[in-house]
Amino acid sequence: MVAALQLSAKSSAQKITLQEKNATIQQIFHAIWKQNGVQFVYTNEVLQGAKPVTISVKNADMTDVLDICFKEQPFTYQITNKAIIVKRKTIITKAAPEKITVHGVVTDSLGKPLSGVSVVVKGTKNGTVTSDLGMYSLDQVPENATLVYSYVGMLSQEIEVNGQTSISVILKNQPTDLDQIVVIGYGTQKKEFLTAAISTVSGAELVKAPVPNISTALKGQLAGLVALQNSGKPGSDGATLTIRGIGTYTGQTGPLIMVDGIARDTYDDIDPNEVESISILKDASATAVYGVRGANGVILITTKRGKVGAPQISLSGQTAITQFTNIPKFVNSYEYATLLNEQSFETYWINHANDADIHSWDDFVQKRNANWKKEANIYYSDEDLNYYKNAHTPKLPGGQTNPYYDPYFHPDVNWVDQIFKKSTQMSQANANIKGGTKFMRYFVSLGYLIQGGMFKTDYLTFPDEMEFRKNRYNLRGNFDFDVTEDFKVSVNLAAQFVQIGGMDNDAYTWEKRILWSTPLASPGMIDGKYVVPFNNQNDQLNPMYAIENSNSYNITNNSILNSSVIFKYQLDKLTKGLSVKALGSYDSYFSSAAGGNYKPLWYGIRENPSGDKLDPILVQLNDPTPPSRWGDYYNGKWRKLYGEVSINYDRQFGQHTISALALGSKEKNMILIWSMTYRTPMKVWRAGCITLMPINILRSSIWAITDRRIFRKDKGLVFSPLTLLGGSFPMSLFILKMILSVS
Repeated sequence: MVAALQLSAKSSAQKITLQEKNATIQQIFHAIWKQNGVQFVYTNEVLQGAKPVTISVKNADMTDVLDICFKEQPFTYQITNKAIIVKRKTIITKAAPEKITVHGVVTDSLGKPLSGVSVVVKGTKNGTVTSDLGMYSLDQVPENATLVYSYVGMLSQEIEVNGQTSISVILKNQPTDLDQIVVIGYGTQKKEFLTAAISTVSGAELVKAPVPNISTALKGQLAGLVALQNSGKPGSDGATLTIRGIGTYTGQTGPLIMVDGIARDTYDDIDPNEVESISILKDASATAVYGVRGANGVILITTKRGKVGAPQISLSGQTAITQFTNIPKFVNSYEYATLLNEQSFETYWINHANDADIHSWDDFVQKRNANWKKEANIYYSDEDLNYYKNAHTPKLPGGQTNPYYDPYFHPDVNWVDQIFKKSTQMSQANANIKGGTKFMRYFVSLGYLIQGGMFKTDYLTFPDEMEFRKNRYNLRGNFDFDVTEDFKVSVNLAAQFVQIGGMDNDAYTWEKRILWSTPLASPGMIDGKYVVPFNNQNDQLNPMYAIENSNSYNITNNSILNSSVIFKYQLDKLTKGLSVKALGSYDSYFSSAAGGNYKPLWYGIRENPSGDKLDPILVQLNDPTPPSRWGDYYNGKWRKLYGEVSINYDRQFGQHTISALALGSKEKNMILIWSMTYRTPMKVWRAGCITLMPINILRSSIWAITDRRIFRKDKGLVFSPLTLLGGSFPMSLFILKMILSVS
């Protein structure tokens, strides 16, 4: 049935109120008709696929109501002067793009045709390859397609067709390791031009190893570099680096460390997240650039810098668990007592094998069984062995009290478990941001590291101070300014704050405390008190007491500042490839330390006359003394000023490159030396000379200013004599080098 009703101006102007939830479209039409009298014209086929309607309107216009009801429906409406006609939506199908034939030529950067280049329509299998002349022709290519050109050893290219029928392409060579720029001494060079032995590792490889120091992170990373780590103690776990072995057994055997072109001793606490790359110079090229300072090789550390682009924020963190690689397994008290009995038993043979009354083995066995226990220096009876065997069994399987449980006078103590942790944790985190504009680029990094030690200290009077730990804070900011197109300025600032805590005699703890102790010598602590047998008052019997009694804690705070300013002016206006560079740096190091100790009380343990083995009597063996602390004192201080001016020429003529460098530098070191005693001879080493200085003032300070002049000519070195002027050492370092390389 089809019905029609003329719409009057009055009905179309009426307001509609609807409150429906998941209603059919027919129900909606009926509700509108009841309120407005408007008639909908449709067929059942038109309404196929209709979706339920949920609507809530009050006094709304007719068109607004219809828009809501017909939204996302497969049909639409049309208002006439007689009715509202419902009709299916018209589906517009896009015409398939016209397909064309594309042809062209593919060459390399020198214009040479490339044969066998793959030309493929992106996202399809439709493709072809170029002929011997670099020509190709590809049919059935949509006008809006993208062609992908790929060839071994070349960078792939993607080109949009956009209706073109002729497209020729020039492919560029794929960068290889030979194209990498390598830091070499005072500059950089392409790897393909290198004749020196140089190895390089990226900063991304360094951060993979969860280690606290740059030197330990380099282990196994660079060929020819040997890193020997002698300790795992926080703050002393840096590795000793040598390049291609030790070149001399006198003087300095380590390589020269350069950080962003400046020689620095305080490199080990640089956050690996700040490092862009590390290179090592392994052969005579090191001495060609740095003279005798590079005789043991050179390690070049280059930190990260900003790049043009939006700010990029990087956050990283890692946690590592540290454990002992191997700890000897010690015997328990029962095993130890049994071995001592066996020793006494065997010693009888040594003392009596040749006795006059021994004529046969049976004679010896009979005599030994009757007498060896009487002559034994140490002998544990079967009852003693039973006590040691039950040292950790207070109850019998049935729940009764174990009569052989005697933990105080027959103890079984594992001193390794009492003194050392099973594991400790090291965590580090870093946040950095880099970016920049055409005129200014920046890299700013903030890092934190915390490293724990393996000693237990919760039983000590100073548990936090005695615990081995290292806290390090790193801050770095590298800024590059393009003042003009030819004039550039770089400012580098880096600060490191390191706090190291722990005991001052840890090596002695293992050698003398653990290895000299026995599991049955002392129960260790009773109710928080150090105890030893009353009849044998030797602190070696209780290594826990010996550790606190003989150790002081030391907390060292080191602050390091490295700064530099670099000016570079490109003189291409005079001649292409010519530039001049000036560099100035200021480094500062300051260290302070604090400490303290405590002589704890210790007690002798005696049996209770009542016979109760679990209620011993403790007798105090020493007088109480208060804990001792001493505040911060100077531990070391030095400053270094460095200046450098260079003229560089680097130019390429076709496939040939010429590089030349003329450089002069000056360095001044100022070292503050503190003396705590009267008339203490102090050795001062400067420029190959040793001077003995008597210090006559208590806690005096002396600034030793080193001034060294070196002129390098025909591979010769001339050192100025060291002079002593009023307790100071005026000395300056001047180096003039000329390096020429042609490749």
